[in-house]
Amino acid sequence: MSNRGGGAGSGGFRGGRGGGQRGGGSQRGGGQDRGGFRGRPGRGDLPYHPAGDRGARGSSPRGRGAAANEKFTQRDISRARSMYTDGSQNQAPSVDAYEKPRLYRGAATEGVDKESLQAETAQLTRRVEGKLPKRTGYGAANGGPKETAVVTNYLKLLPRVDATNKQHRVDQPIYRYSLATAEQKMPKGKMRALARMVLTEPRFHASPEMRTATDFMGIIISSHKVDLGPDDTWSSEVDLRDATERAQDPNNNRVRLVAFEVKLTGTFTLGPLVKWLKGDPSIPRPQREEITQILNIIFGYYAVHNRLHVHQIGPTNKFFYDSYRNQNSADLGAGLRALRGYIASVRLGGGRMLLNLNVVSGAFYKLLPLRLLAWHLLKGDQATYDPSVLTPIDKKRLENMLKLVRIENHYEPLHDAEGKVMRNPDGTEARKKISRTICGFNPPHYLPATQQRFNIVDETTGQTRSVTVFEHFRRKYPNSGYEQDHGWPCVNVGTRAKPTYIPLQLCVLAPAQAVRRMLSGDQTSNMINFAARAPHANADKIISEGVAMFRLSPENQNEFQKQFGISAEPQLMKVPARFLNTPGLAYHKDGNKRARPPVIMGAWNLRGMRFYEPVTINKVVFVELNTWSSRGGNRNVRRTLYKYQPRDITQTFIEEFKRYGVKITEMEYMSCEVPAGGTFVNQPDYERAIDETFAAIKKKAGVSIWCLDEASTFTYSYIKKMGDVKHGVQSTCMTGKKLDNGLYKKDPGFFGNIALKINIKGDNAKGVNHYVQPNEIQDKDVAKIWDNDTMFIGIDVTHPAPGSTKATPSIAAVVANTNDHLAQWPGSLRRQAVSREEMVDSLQEMVVERLRLWQKVNKGSLPNRIIVYRDGVSEGQFPLVLQHERPGIAAAIKQMYTGKPQPRLAIITVTKRHHTRFYPSRTEDMDTSGRDRNTGEFKTTGNCRPGLVVDRGVTDPEAYDFFLQAHAGLQGTVRPARYTVLHDELAMGPDGLQKMTHTLCYLFNRATRAVSVAPPAYYADLLAERARCYLYNTYHGANIGATEENDDGGVGEWNGALHPSIRDTTFYI
Repeated sequence: MSNRGGGAGSGGFRGGRGGGQRGGGSQRGGGQDRGGFRGRPGRGDLPYHPAGDRGARGSSPRGRGAAANEKFTQRDISRARSMYTDGSQNQAPSVDAYEKPRLYRGAATEGVDKESLQAETAQLTRRVEGKLPKRTGYGAANGGPKETAVVTNYLKLLPRVDATNKQHRVDQPIYRYSLATAEQKMPKGKMRALARMVLTEPRFHASPEMRTATDFMGIIISSHKVDLGPDDTWSSEVDLRDATERAQDPNNNRVRLVAFEVKLTGTFTLGPLVKWLKGDPSIPRPQREEITQILNIIFGYYAVHNRLHVHQIGPTNKFFYDSYRNQNSADLGAGLRALRGYIASVRLGGGRMLLNLNVVSGAFYKLLPLRLLAWHLLKGDQATYDPSVLTPIDKKRLENMLKLVRIENHYEPLHDAEGKVMRNPDGTEARKKISRTICGFNPPHYLPATQQRFNIVDETTGQTRSVTVFEHFRRKYPNSGYEQDHGWPCVNVGTRAKPTYIPLQLCVLAPAQAVRRMLSGDQTSNMINFAARAPHANADKIISEGVAMFRLSPENQNEFQKQFGISAEPQLMKVPARFLNTPGLAYHKDGNKRARPPVIMGAWNLRGMRFYEPVTINKVVFVELNTWSSRGGNRNVRRTLYKYQPRDITQTFIEEFKRYGVKITEMEYMSCEVPAGGTFVNQPDYERAIDETFAAIKKKAGVSIWCLDEASTFTYSYIKKMGDVKHGVQSTCMTGKKLDNGLYKKDPGFFGNIALKINIKGDNAKGVNHYVQPNEIQDKDVAKIWDNDTMFIGIDVTHPAPGSTKATPSIAAVVANTNDHLAQWPGSLRRQAVSREEMVDSLQEMVVERLRLWQKVNKGSLPNRIIVYRDGVSEGQFPLVLQHERPGIAAAIKQMYTGKPQPRLAIITVTKRHHTRFYPSRTEDMDTSGRDRNTGEFKTTGNCRPGLVVDRGVTDPEAYDFFLQAHAGLQGTVRPARYTVLHDELAMGPDGLQKMTHTLCYLFNRATRAVSVAPPAYYADLLAERARCYLYNTYHGANIGATEENDDGGVGEWNGALHPSIRDTTFYI
């Protein structure tokens, strides 16, 4: 049993071997709005979830933005990627969350830096290298949008000022070195230990002024050149054992040497980059990626250097305080806790170098013995500890939760050089701390240690014999305290091919373990309450705690900054901004199809309004789902709606839908009885009951409304799977609690939320909830979009969570409108050939499907413009979109437009997972859509009001991008969406593009408010999330026999097809 993680103790060098020749190594955020019938604002920043680009989305059965009837709780309206829940919240919000919002009055620049704006403008004349479109200009007010300035969470980075001439020094060199080993895939813990030991070598401290930094992954940065010998290369070996291990082996019989090589790979100065940013035409493009990487390594290294309670999470500069005793921590329940930290990222913009600094919150495992943590994860904090009740499915789920989690073992005693057991000062037996990573458990039967056997060579006889894990550990480590096995499965800390089993009871969680899976509903609510703070409070913390974490405060501008020739101005910047005008919306009222509701802070009310084009549905079936117990419970017991007669319920729906013009000719009541505890316990009976109910519905109607007696991700998922895949019946879900409240209050908002969906899902799939007033679009280029000649396409991919088997599929979704009303958005779904691959591999086929449906709906015509909004790709993946996805779209166009004029194409990415935030600098720029929790009166949220657009100061000098905050926020700091143009044949200009995107955000068809991202991308995300419902068991780890070798990736659960009856509808809304 070996130590895979390795401590970071000081090591011993084996001596140099001269110069070598080997080369060095190389080195890779949610919706805030979420809709609502009465225009309720959404939440702002959501907690950081370190699960990768899309895996963090986990198993949300509804995706984002469902109306209140499918959300179960009002707080869920504005919660992104949350679980399906109606649970209570048991974690009080932080004090900062209740602080009255106000303007940020902390350290900020006096005004917009005019010099940086001039440098930005100079960049427009530069010929940009690469394949991305060149920015053609910046948006202008032109008498329409209002100009202003906003504060942003960026700090200016400045070259060090020379003490002699008071000028910024830009010629100071910074040296980059590679740290490489012969081991191709060295474990991260071992690599960190190696980097630490290498930096203790005297040659890295040759002078008092010399400073070094490392990313612990193969790169070392130095402020001075390191003497590495010939060819600037140094090869050696180091013993990675810690001091205790070496003390036990004075004769070096158990030396673990690691050969390594350090090599100079580059010398850089800031001068060329600074001059290039200022628009100097004589300067060729500098090595911007290398320089920003170097600066990020420096800032990241000194955030954790000599600090015990600050931890870096992932390869990015995210750092968290690991403390239970301050406001930066909170209990999330069920074995998890929340920590608050900061992220720093060096960016280029506004003609200068910038440091983007933001608050992040994350979910972490509690520091517990693994047996207690495992119990809390499965059964919650309140359940009585009894592992004997766990089923094989429970153990499979637990295995998926704990894969790749780091643990520590303390059962092995320490011995001195004479072989005697060492003692602690209190007389107890001294133990080794061995760090390991969980590979999995012991499937398929998940036997306890008393039954799991393995072969061992007897030290006395030399014979191989079979023993249980329990017997082995009891005999070899009699003082470990492991006297009775509780029935837990064994933990595999080896590999799947060569497992190494240890008892789960002897494992303790390693510190600072980020949760890389979906949170439960209550945990998500608690996390949001912890993370949400008033915008000015977040900005204050950035300038105080954040600046201090990265050692940037004026009182301790660290020596390392002076030695590396860089410093940060510890105040937030102001950048120019504009507020776009609210588009005019159209509803139906008193025979007028251009009735315009008043829009206040991006939201409006349907009072007195009818949908623009309401539908008539011949028959709708209302299903009340009730549970019964197999242990003597009464069947057909109406648990929530017992006070209402079925006819009263259906008649209320019919009458309330009439308010909005939706006509239901007949609504029939049905009851569906399912066994209690219906996730995995009674799954066959549960599924059979829902299946049979849908079969009965299908004979009578194509639309159904389901009332669940309690919130359940499994129930929701199976209803959607049966309706969408097997029977072709549209379905909308709610809980009995929400319906009871709506019936009791005769709440038009509740029924209006359902009507928004039913009108889109109606029999003929032609419903239009609202529309934009084409005659009020002042920009001619934007007005052309509404001439029934433009197809908008949304693309997104959802990925399995970390720890899933390699066969667990990623799902690609492509949606597109079918006419200029932009109300119906049918889509295509495909499994990706390779799991966790972001680039869509069947894109040509999927786009062809969208074009053929357009052609069918529009009597043979095809669109003249195709505008793609691509969701879910990072900056580093922009070139991949152009290399892999643009050709797929082009091939689809070629296939469909043979002999016809080609459409003009634009591809725009939508980025939500960034850390740029904006704060109003003037009272008149503040959002006033918040509500006082005591009086219910409107008040400011402290955010910028909706319609904010920023395309200067913090945008990329080599990209055509802008930030747009189209929506309002309820609590926390609103996150704007970042749009980047990757391909442009429209020639709309920045004003037209920004106004078009802003207008689209008012056309999300299940909300009466502007949403945070352009609806094409939003719909694609919803469709991709819906596909997760069809693979519930696969994504939730319930396929008990699934292993890397035999897992079919859920093909048996869902083969990728949709029912023909709903395939060409917006069924996923």
